[in-house]
Amino acid sequence: MGSNALANSIKEFSANIHLNKDGTLDVIENIARDFGSQYKHGIYRNIPIKFTRNHGNYQNDFKIIDITNGNGQTLPYSSSVHGNDVVIKIGKPDELVTGVNLYRLHYRVNRIINFFQNQPELYWNVTGADWPVTIHNVTCKFYPPASVNIDSLKADCFLGEQGSKQRGNINKETANLFFSTPKLYSGEQMTILVRLPANSVVKASALQELCWLIRDWYPAFALPIFTSIIMFALWWHLGRDPESVGAISVEWEPPKDLTPAEVGTLVDESCDTKDIVSTVIDLAARGYLKIRELPASGFLFFSGKDYEFTKLDLPQDAHKLNKYEDRVMHGIFGLSNTTVYLSQLKNTFYTNLPLVSDAIYESLITKDCFTQNPQMVKKGYYVLGILGICLGVIFFIAGISSSVAWGIGTVLSGIIICCASGAMPVRTKTGVSFLRQSLAYKRFVRMAEKDRLRVLAEKDPTIFGRLLPYAMVLGVENQWAEKFHDLITAPPSWYEPLGYGSTNYIFSSNTFVNDLGYSMTTMGSTFVSQPMPTSSSSGAGGGFSGFSDGGGFSGGGFGGGGGGDW
Repeated sequence: MGSNALANSIKEFSANIHLNKDGTLDVIENIARDFGSQYKHGIYRNIPIKFTRNHGNYQNDFKIIDITNGNGQTLPYSSSVHGNDVVIKIGKPDELVTGVNLYRLHYRVNRIINFFQNQPELYWNVTGADWPVTIHNVTCKFYPPASVNIDSLKADCFLGEQGSKQRGNINKETANLFFSTPKLYSGEQMTILVRLPANSVVKASALQELCWLIRDWYPAFALPIFTSIIMFALWWHLGRDPESVGAISVEWEPPKDLTPAEVGTLVDESCDTKDIVSTVIDLAARGYLKIRELPASGFLFFSGKDYEFTKLDLPQDAHKLNKYEDRVMHGIFGLSNTTVYLSQLKNTFYTNLPLVSDAIYESLITKDCFTQNPQMVKKGYYVLGILGICLGVIFFIAGISSSVAWGIGTVLSGIIICCASGAMPVRTKTGVSFLRQSLAYKRFVRMAEKDRLRVLAEKDPTIFGRLLPYAMVLGVENQWAEKFHDLITAPPSWYEPLGYGSTNYIFSSNTFVNDLGYSMTTMGSTFVSQPMPTSSSSGAGGGFSGFSDGGGFSGGGFGGGGGGDW
């Protein structure tokens, strides 16, 4: 073949590939580029180092050893990463060359061996398809680790465009496998496939695999860590109370300026159903209504009791109800009713819950316990977290290799924000003071001696029922009842248990509190119950094996890329 026929082509592309025992691959490429009569600075070679595996990034370790010409002289070059490829640009910007020039590239790659049943496999794209010119005389010599016999290797070679199963020539030589083809047109490539005996290559250590995993999936690790740091900083500067509660003393009364619902909301920074139900008990204890247990037959959930609420004439010393207490009374009795049964409130009272809880938060802000509505603060961060989760799901749906790791990291970050949202509300100094008093009363309930309570009960016979709603929202109602065992002989006047007044009825403070707790649970379930909506009819250690399913194809595995002139 004449020189003119080879002009403006690659006259020869030869690769010597040495697989080392540690799994690294030393590649020496000899590229004889014939520029013909054109003047160029040199060539560039782009080699992929990032791939898609298991729906995520998989990155090789790549290192240039040296780049020389046909005489062994070092050539100037620059390298950079563009997208998934490392691009090696060889030549001088102020110097032009023409005719035939030989470029010898020596580089080392790692993390390119797959293992199948402990057998190492190399799937290597020798030339890549991204060359704008024809490549003549393509050869590749594969050298296994020194201890491996050539006859123990299983090999294949594929030529042509991506996905082609056209075979190339394979010969076994004394120390290597020899792959060859006389010509590759632009867009075609050579890919070799070699399976080695078990234990001929040492697998990477677990620590190294972990480091690679973190590098491949770094957004999945880095984003949650970064988000955690940001959320901690926000909590440190914006979410902490201005002072700590400190040592808890003992106080026999809860804060006088706060109702049970406000105490319950202040303690956990959340207005729960229990806090709202405690308002009903507190209103009863203050003389606004009376509660009577009645027998029922499964009218609500699995309860066997109904409850009658009777609106009482206001006590002479009664204070004007605050906004949320008035809303609770209105939710139970409406505009004109004086007697209502709990069963009548099923699927109706729930409409009042947002108004009641908002009014409780508003009351605590008015009393300088919070600077902002804690529920709104939580919701703000929670919504931000949900948006993060949705964004992560979008990354998943996109299906781009790198986006999966970003998707995992974004979803985890969203979850962290949602979990941290509960810690972001902040109390004022006044709120902390009230919290300290509330916890002091809680400690009193747990530690008070019966003789001390006996004195208090003699001074104020209503103390048990009056402070019971506070004990309920603080979760110490059973201890409160146990302390008053044998100190009181009848239920509070505002609550009439089932069977009270009959000869068989025996009062016990413990039984009474258990019954009252049961009634609170039933009330809570009823208050939140809503009608059912009507339905309308309308790498390493894995990877692709080229020897499975009938063999591989051209363009598979690692390596590849291409090149051009500049």
